[in-house]
Amino acid sequence: MFSRSINIHLQSIPTKNQLRFSAISKKNRIPVQLLKDFQGIGLKGEIVQVKPSLMINKLHRYNGAVYLNYKGSKPLIPVVKIDEDKLKEKLTKVKSEEKPEITTKRAIGNDLLSMTDLLSLNVDTNVESNQSIYLSKIPKKIIFSRDEFKGNLRGSIMTRQIASSLTKIISRDLQNNDDYLKNDLLESLDNFIKLLKIQIIDSEGLVIERINKLGDYKVDLLNGDKELYSFNLSVISRNEKK
Repeated sequence: MFSRSINIHLQSIPTKNQLRFSAISKKNRIPVQLLKDFQGIGLKGEIVQVKPSLMINKLHRYNGAVYLNYKGSKPLIPVVKIDEDKLKEKLTKVKSEEKPEITTKRAIGNDLLSMTDLLSLNVDTNVESNQSIYLSKIPKKIIFSRDEFKGNLRGSIMTRQIASSLTKIISRDLQNNDDYLKNDLLESLDNFIKLLKIQIIDSEGLVIERINKLGDYKVDLLNGDKELYSFNLSVISRNEKK
């Protein structure tokens, strides 16, 4: 008689002190304390385990967390342990005023995020964290030169042309930059531009859909109803000296 061994795999139930947000693997993770709330990661004061790349590119870069993986390192602020009810209320709240079309799911208790959720969350957080970098690349004045006849443009300037110009301006600046995050910034640029609402304002303060004449205009970049940045757009004749 041969005995047959049976392997039984038990799924452990996370405790309050264990990490609630999990990806495919927990290898190569380090303990950090969050100094700010990060949707999908944790709350201010919590000690969580994250990948070193996330700490370098997002959390520590924006003074959002401190390392706790060094000998003698201690929490910088009081440690917060969040009960499950408060966690659900805090981390399932969607910032509808910033990105109403994007929602993310948070792992609560035994529930783990799917790969689709993880990829969606990664795009969302990357765009949000890189936003200030992209905006800093846009000049306060942009000049368009166009063919015209008696001040009227031969082809209207639409918001899509403005978006295309912004992509080229930001991309060119990043290409000339030696920032080690250059490739990540370039990959997320299209998503950032797609989230923008571009608003053109004429000299009388009226919002217009297109530019048909030479002149100076104001352009507002919005995310929902929130204004992120504004710049002047000057449309001149192609034969005019800049």
